[in-house]
Amino acid sequence: MKKWLIYVLGVITGVILTFAFAFCVNLSNNSGIIGLEMFEEPGDYMEYSQFEVFQVVSSGCALAHADESFGTIVLIIPNENQQFYDDQKIVLKSDQCAQHVGTYRYSTKMDIEKTVPAVRIIDGVELPKSNKTVSTKNNSGKTLFDKPGDCVSRKNFEVQEVLESGDAIALEIRETIG
Repeated sequence: MKKWLIYVLGVITGVILTFAFAFCVNLSNNSGIIGLEMFEEPGDYMEYSQFEVFQVVSSGCALAHADESFGTIVLIIPNENQQFYDDQKIVLKSDQCAQHVGTYRYSTKMDIEKTVPAVRIIDGVELPKSNKTVSTKNNSGKTLFDKPGDCVSRKNFEVQEVLESGDAIALEIRETIG
């Protein structure tokens, strides 16, 4: 009887140690952040230029809107000595970029499952310049700039002309209260 009890306790101990080991290995693969799945190799550089943090999660990472868009949410994984705070605006320098390193799954307050890209801000990166050319023929007096200007509202536009490149020239409609 005593031998069977020792055998059963040994099997139970082995199972518990196996699960504990697997849990530790899983935590080391995702930096200890529940819901984070890192790629084996870092992914592509993303074309985001700025972020606005709306929530810092318990691991020190930050959920942020990318490029002032409320539809694009990313998880920013901090580098050494980098800390985030709510409503922080992060503007990437010319030698910085956001690299896609994994995905992050979380639940919203309304119990909606969301999966967003996990990015890390990388310093000292020289990105190739884009080869986008804008066709300017038959634009009848419209001026196209090489660089984007000030941000305008994201609604109430009337498309004036669609260019061959697929871009559009639009007029912003502003409502006034009179």
